[in-house]
Amino acid sequence: MSGDGRRSPGPSLSGAEAPGEPAESTSNSDALEAAVDRLTDVVEGFQRLVEVRLARARLELRERGFRTAGWIMLTALILTLVVRSTVQFMAGLSGLLNQLFPAAPWVGDLMTGLAGLVLATMVGVVVRARVRRKNLKRMRRRFEPSQRPSTEAP
Repeated sequence: MSGDGRRSPGPSLSGAEAPGEPAESTSNSDALEAAVDRLTDVVEGFQRLVEVRLARARLELRERGFRTAGWIMLTALILTLVVRSTVQFMAGLSGLLNQLFPAAPWVGDLMTGLAGLVLATMVGVVVRARVRRKNLKRMRRRFEPSQRPSTEAP
C-alpha cells in the first residue's frame, strides 16, 4: 500500500456538458420521440373519434329522414282516404236529397255544399282550439313562477 494514493481522474472533463444539462443528448431525443409518438397517437385517436361521430350523425340523420318520409307517406295516405270518403259521403247525400226533392235538383248540391262548409269550419275551430290550449299550457309551464312555498316568515 505504498504509493502516493492518487487515483486516476477518470474520463476527461473537457467534453462534458454543463452541470445543469443532462449528460446524454440521446435521452433528450428519446424523450422527444416518445412525446411526439404520444402526441401523434392522441391526434390520430381524436381524428378517429371525429370520424366516428360524423358517421354516427350521418346515419342518424339518414334514419330520421327515412322515418320522416314514412310518416309523411302514411299521413298523406290517411288524408287521401279521409278526403275520398268524405267526398263519396257527400255525393251520396246529394243524391239522396235530389231524390227527396225531385222538383228542385239543385237542393241536394246546395245542402251538401253547406254541410261540407259546416263540417270544415267545425274541424278548423276544434283544431285551432286544441292548438291554442296546448300553446297556452306550454307558455304557462315556461313562464309562470314556480309554486314553491316561500321561505320567508310573515
